[in-house]
Amino acid sequence: MATQVKQKPKPLFISNFCTKCAHIRICAVFRAIAPLLESWQEETRPFEAEQLANICKSFVSGETLNLLNENVSSE
Repeated sequence: MATQVKQKPKPLFISNFCTKCAHIRICAVFRAIAPLLESWQEETRPFEAEQLANICKSFVSGETLNLLNENVSSE
């Protein structure tokens, strides 16, 4: 008997990583956590600091801003 497994849909334009974020303000959380996580050995690190963007409520990709700017400039 075959079973179906639902997969989380992938974003169309972006992958959420702090290094791809276009925050206007500086992200204090990333700046604080990144050095701490980098000091851990790779095999014991619970996650990569750039993955904080997956739970960040203020994440905005540079690609999204470019698309919005194109729409505004074309009007």
